[in-house]
Amino acid sequence: MFSQSLRKLSIKLCEGLSGMHPYLPLLEQLELSINVGVLSSSLMPIIHNNNNSYPNLKSVTISITKNSSLPQGLKQFTSLQNLKLSYSELLDFKLEEEFKHLHTLGVEYHR
Repeated sequence: MFSQSLRKLSIKLCEGLSGMHPYLPLLEQLELSINVGVLSSSLMPIIHNNNNSYPNLKSVTISITKNSSLPQGLKQFTSLQNLKLSYSELLDFKLEEEFKHLHTLGVEYHR
């Protein structure tokens, strides 16, 4: 479905989304905005065989979500350096326990 050389993927307004290509080894940036179906609550559908299918994923942006927690499985992306949350409802997570490896955490308009 996607080229394995894909480096940036933006998913917006995909309410019926139930999963996606399980292996994009060069993906560096993932953006999830508004309603992205099952990925709003869990990234497990994109983790292939419980392995890090995205070894180069460095940046994730999650915006305009009503979920009260980060998507399940996000902390499995150990190469993640930047996490940006914008226009989100109250999120409940422990940064020091779940994301020790982050270089940057950006929060904009957090209710």
